[in-house]
Amino acid sequence: MMLRGNLYSQGNNDVLQRCVADNDVIVVIEQAHCGSGSSHCNHESTACKVLQSSLRWLTLFKDTYEYVRQCDECQHFKHPQKADFNTLNPLVAWQLFEKWGIDFIGPISLASNLNQYIITATDYATKWVDAKACINVDAHTTIEFLYENVITWFRCPLEIISNQGSHFLNQVIAHLLGKFMVTPGAMDNWKPVIRCYVHGSRR
Repeated sequence: MMLRGNLYSQGNNDVLQRCVADNDVIVVIEQAHCGSGSSHCNHESTACKVLQSSLRWLTLFKDTYEYVRQCDECQHFKHPQKADFNTLNPLVAWQLFEKWGIDFIGPISLASNLNQYIITATDYATKWVDAKACINVDAHTTIEFLYENVITWFRCPLEIISNQGSHFLNQVIAHLLGKFMVTPGAMDNWKPVIRCYVHGSRR
């Protein structure tokens, strides 16, 4: 119903609630979430606070969820989630050059010789980094780099950790690793540690 030029809807307990215009939605949520007397509550509490102020609109809960999810202060001071307490799996290398992490970096700005990728290998024990510029990201490039830059210089490793991409997991790579009895590592072991080493090697 219209009252004094404003649209109202009848809510619970026959209470009239003013319908908020689209251009006023953010202002209302901001006041309910982080305005005077507010305490950066979660999206449900923020939405309930709007309803208690006799205001509403169709996408109230969706809009408050999106606003709270992007609130910078909430991201800095929110309570740790259950996912933050996952078990840590330490990666131990008992000997030098027995476990390597391998990855491609790029594409990067084209050089004069058209190399737009860098393949890198990082030893877990010493953090030694070996790198080579390359044109393509494929199995042939990976095999050539592993053989010429890792195996022939540092002996056969026991394990090679990668992100399990198609250029690291294929029949050609499997044949080479099987020939030298090298174990391909799982992706779960890759992400937390070795990416820090590899991308830190860009410097």
